[in-house]
Parts: sequence; C-alpha cells; structure tokens
Amino acid sequence: MGPPDRRLGTASRRLPGPGARRNHGAWRNLRRADAARSPVAPDVPKFAEQGFAGVEASSWFGIAAPSGTPAPVVTRLQRAIAAALAMPDIRARIEGIGFTAQASSPEALGQIIDEHSRLWGGVIQRLGIRLQL
Repeated sequence: MGPPDRRLGTASRRLPGPGARRNHGAWRNLRRADAARSPVAPDVPKFAEQGFAGVEASSWFGIAAPSGTPAPVVTRLQRAIAAALAMPDIRARIEGIGFTAQASSPEALGQIIDEHSRLWGGVIQRLGIRLQL
C-alpha cells in the first residue's frame, strides 16, 4: 500500500500534553522543538532560543483521500475542511486540546509528507531500525 495520490491539505501540530492540563497548571511545557512558537502557547520558547540549535521536530497529521479520487472532489473537501477550521468555535475547541489547526493546499501537505519522509527515513536508515510485527 503506497501513499495516496490525493491529499486534502490539512496539517495540525500539537503541543505535548492537552491544552486543558497546560492551562490549569497541571502540565508545564519547557520548550518546543518546532521551527516556530505555537500560537496556542506563545510563552513556550523554542529549543533554538534556549541555545539548542538544530533541535527541531514536530508531530502533525493530515487528511488524505483514496487514490483515484477526482480532483474536483478533493478541492471541494479541502475547501470544506478549511472553512470548518476557520470557524472560531471549531478553532477554539482544537486549540483547547493543544492543537494548532492549519488548513493548507494538497501541494503543501505533499511537501510536508515528502520533507518528513526524507528526514525520518534517513534517521531510520542510519539507525538500522527495522519493522517488527
């Protein structure tokens, strides 16, 4: 099974620990490994700001359609998802659990997938990590 050829273009990044615990003091984020500060927690510095240059990693997720999905259907779905992510109540709920919602194009999501595949694929190869079932 290969990667889907139709990506809807949504990526989200998550803070470690649900936002509710963080906001009530039960969780303390010391640093972020992302390239930028989070709009959900702008007070949490990046590793690079603390003297740890080159420490960058993030988790994300995207939404993809099955291979062969017609382009007009992908466009319609992407627009609907982007519209939902722009709604203040939806955005607040997503941010309330520590995510930063980010709607993007199928091409931008494809670029994220390609970049992370190259980065983590190289790490997997260098370390000799093998799939164990």
